[in-house]
Amino acid sequence: MAHVSIPDSDKQLILDRSWKVMHVFLKKYASDFYFTDGLAVAYAPKGGKLGFVNTSGELATPYLYTHARGFSEGLALVQNSKGKYGYINAAGKTVILFNK
Repeated sequence: MAHVSIPDSDKQLILDRSWKVMHVFLKKYASDFYFTDGLAVAYAPKGGKLGFVNTSGELATPYLYTHARGFSEGLALVQNSKGKYGYINAAGKTVILFNK
């Protein structure tokens, strides 16, 4: 998949390998759009928090984290506001508790 921003517009597109438009984002996100397990890290417009956006252009996991890595095998490493690390699943549920 590839992410494309349309110049002089808020439109953002997700394209497949054949350049077919898979989704048009209705909301503009700040992200690297590197999708793993269907999710990519997204940056909050203000406050420096991170969440995850899905390939449908929806914020799948709210902006709760100060650090986040992409998903692998259904889990993502995240850091909470207390500086502790844990793992969440694609639904945003903590599956490995936050520890230092």
